[in-house]
Amino acid sequence: STFVFGQDTKISSICPVSGEEIHVTIKNKEIVEYSPENIHVIHVDLAAVENWAANCWNVMNFFSSKENIQMYYDNSISEDDQKNTYALTLEDAFKVAERTFSIR
Repeated sequence: STFVFGQDTKISSICPVSGEEIHVTIKNKEIVEYSPENIHVIHVDLAAVENWAANCWNVMNFFSSKENIQMYYDNSISEDDQKNTYALTLEDAFKVAERTFSIR
């Protein structure tokens, strides 16, 4: 809703590896608060999904650290699926979301 409707957004999630709560607040299309400090995101390569619009809800998954993403890759994602995902910093994931959902 941030980029499509220009609304402020609060994201609350839980790291699937550590169980740590993750919070991101976006106001005026900028990240203004987040915790923990080292949030990373797994982003699914939309080019690899035939009907990505039907699957948008699951495009980004939040983790409390880069190390936890690696643990998740090692234990939960097949090598084939790893080829279609990217581990991003929060800032880079925000840029990807902006490019994906901004109305031009």
